[in-house]
Amino acid sequence: MFFGEKMKVSSVIEYLEFADSIHYEFVRGQANSEWALLPSISRITKPEMCFNIAFGHWDELEEYLLEEFQSQSTPYLDKKPKTQLDLTILAQHHGLATRLLDWTTNPLKALFFAVENSEHFGTDGIVYFCESGYFGTENDVKDIEDVTFFKASHSNARITAQEGVFCAFPLPQTLLEDFDKDLVANSEGIQLISVIIDGDSKESIRNELNRLGVNHRTIYPSLDGVSKTIMSGFKQRT
Repeated sequence: MFFGEKMKVSSVIEYLEFADSIHYEFVRGQANSEWALLPSISRITKPEMCFNIAFGHWDELEEYLLEEFQSQSTPYLDKKPKTQLDLTILAQHHGLATRLLDWTTNPLKALFFAVENSEHFGTDGIVYFCESGYFGTENDVKDIEDVTFFKASHSNARITAQEGVFCAFPLPQTLLEDFDKDLVANSEGIQLISVIIDGDSKESIRNELNRLGVNHRTIYPSLDGVSKTIMSGFKQRT
């Protein structure tokens, strides 16, 4: 359920004052305020025929994607995921389309996700603050019937750095059904509040966050993150 009117902030201090005035457990930042709160698997176009394979249900498509990831990722894993949820979280963090949506417990890191990409400077972003009061305990993420939050037991450096938690969506019955764009807001027991991030202030907000130690290097702890942090100080041709 949504509460209150959306307000707009243009600095880190305004954002923190807003965050300090409300109750929340999980936070998610998005670069475009018009984007729905939906998992990446919902954005697959024509899911009934992917890879020249006919799928009858979202479950079948998800199962195929995860089985392919599991079989092809084995050489790169130090240890295998213990549960279906662990596998899905691992796949999500490496770019596979899944039923999961990333959240964090840290409001500054959520703000970073809303302003990190210079391609979206000038476009209003949004940060969602969520209160759920419930963590799922299912080992198999396919068991869920409602939007459910989970913690990762098979953690990695990126999940730890981002203080990540995950929201799992029940899949529609058939591929002819679309995902409900308001499913999170309408889910029982979930309360949402959001704040708009002024698009014209994104670059200055990102610079403020960098001075506070929230940048690509600390959010994505890898050499890629180091390079992105260095290059974020330069304007580049598109």
